[in-house]
Amino acid sequence: MPSSNKVRKVTSENYPTDAAAIADEVQLNGHHLAYELCIPKGDAHSWDDVTVEFFGQKWHTYGGVQQYIEELVPLDWNKKVKVERYG
Repeated sequence: MPSSNKVRKVTSENYPTDAAAIADEVQLNGHHLAYELCIPKGDAHSWDDVTVEFFGQKWHTYGGVQQYIEELVPLDWNKKVKVERYG
């Protein structure tokens, strides 16, 4: 269960999802990975154990944020967080 009651709305234009990361199997930690949400460079939000909303549905983040070295990523994002379907 998420520790926060706050729901953060995100849009696919600002926080793209990595469609290649969609999984059909239950992860070893018991979570069912649905997407990896890409976080834009410079974003200062906390993404640990929060509920997010995109594609008109609610999702829950888990597993912590995976962060890359900003200068080495030529894209608009340098972090990813795993999300599973929520509610």
